[in-house]
Amino acid sequence: MAAKLGLCGKPPVDDAGKALSIRLFNFSSPNMKNFHWAWYGFHIGFFAWYSIAGLSSYIKKEFPLSDAEYAESVMLSVASTIVMRFAFGPICDKFGPRLSMSMILIFGSIPVALFYFVRGCVSCLYALRFAIGFLGATFVPCQFYTSQFFAPSVVGAANAFSGGWGNAGAGVTIIVMPYLLHAFTSGGMADSEALNYVFLIPAAATFLSGIAIYFLSDDCPQGAWKNRALPGETSEQAAERCRLRDEAAQEGAEEAKEKVPFSQSPLAKSLYDVVKNANTACLAFQYMASFGVEMILNQFMVLYFLASFKDADGNPPIDPKIGGVLVGILALLNLFSRATGGIISDYLNKYLSMSGRIMVHFCALILEGAFMLVFVAMPDIWSAYAVAIVFSFFAQAANGTCYSIVPSVSPYKGMISGLVGAGGNLGVIVFAVIFKAFGDNMRMAFQVISLFCFAAAALCLVLRVNGQWIVPNAATREAVAAEKAKQAPAKKTSVALESQQTMGQSAVVAGIEPEPAPVN
Repeated sequence: MAAKLGLCGKPPVDDAGKALSIRLFNFSSPNMKNFHWAWYGFHIGFFAWYSIAGLSSYIKKEFPLSDAEYAESVMLSVASTIVMRFAFGPICDKFGPRLSMSMILIFGSIPVALFYFVRGCVSCLYALRFAIGFLGATFVPCQFYTSQFFAPSVVGAANAFSGGWGNAGAGVTIIVMPYLLHAFTSGGMADSEALNYVFLIPAAATFLSGIAIYFLSDDCPQGAWKNRALPGETSEQAAERCRLRDEAAQEGAEEAKEKVPFSQSPLAKSLYDVVKNANTACLAFQYMASFGVEMILNQFMVLYFLASFKDADGNPPIDPKIGGVLVGILALLNLFSRATGGIISDYLNKYLSMSGRIMVHFCALILEGAFMLVFVAMPDIWSAYAVAIVFSFFAQAANGTCYSIVPSVSPYKGMISGLVGAGGNLGVIVFAVIFKAFGDNMRMAFQVISLFCFAAAALCLVLRVNGQWIVPNAATREAVAAEKAKQAPAKKTSVALESQQTMGQSAVVAGIEPEPAPVN
């Protein structure tokens, strides 16, 4: 398998120290250790970010909030994330992922803890949800981590696994938060009072996680961000450059100031480089149609079920608590669905280079839109939920295929990750507006949103990355040939070593003393 996916054992690395395979249950430093910090930071950020959504039915009752007011609060909770994802792209480029992730978690935990002071004030809730949306920016350093620690041949799967396991935080919080609230109310505390205290738990977990990531994780395979290997450098070359830099700094030479063309370029230059690239807009729209759909389903699926389906007595077939569990299960699909997109993308990359990645991205978006149309055509709640599982799978897989392409679009990986990620959150706002516009006709809202999926798939026809289109061309064949040529020496060396070992073993068995190695 192109992704070279495994469970245990330390992964091999390339000359720049980037892992050439993924070992999911390995925690060795630096590659797999930081892979786990990456997805965990995003996961706990998502958990706290969506903690209010996990208790939406209680909050709507206690304030109280109308469906329209709740939809407005949802839009505010993702509006700030758009801004922060955009901002933290260049911050990651400048300071590395470790400080970026820690800052988001530590400062993002504060508004979560402040829910205690809201106490029925709707405008205060709006402000709080806007501030909590800061935590959604953890996605950017999460993807930046894996782009730094994994080689291009497996970065698609690495990004997809870390993003998917992080996204699963939404499912965990939707399932867990009602039980945490129950832990308070079971002692006789009223729901309104328990709501004032329950958010201290995700706030504390998020704050402590930010502290741990700052002290226990790394920025790159070389350790500190200032010591990273620049594009095209090996670890040895980077170490020598840094040694000379440090020596010059000790001597007080003017030349000691390090020149890092990619990561420490001015913001305007990096922004121009990313924005002028038409692929950025295409991928941002496509991520809007995948991640945006996934998130809007988490927010509105229960309302759709309660409004669209009735039992024999004219009552909704499920209560809101069961609906929350159903939504949580969909979010937990991220444990493998997003990764599946990345793994297949890496597999096709082996044979068709970037054209293969675009192909699988196109298929995921088309199938997402098609199954969304089937979803709204289902006559009962359980058949609709079964189809929701399928189209959620393809939406999440499209997230993975999208971020398998993103690292190849621009050398400014933080900026491109932030802009495309912001597109996903913009999708949540756009789709929430669509639901609000259609009111009770949520079936039509889903049908309109499916058109966005088909439009996003059509944009794959204009994606051009490294000279390659969705249809393989000369650039595709050259890229595949170059990759094979790069791998050939390593394979020959491996075969030669195995041959020498086999000959040595055969000689011992035959009682022949092997010749000593010549001494120069």
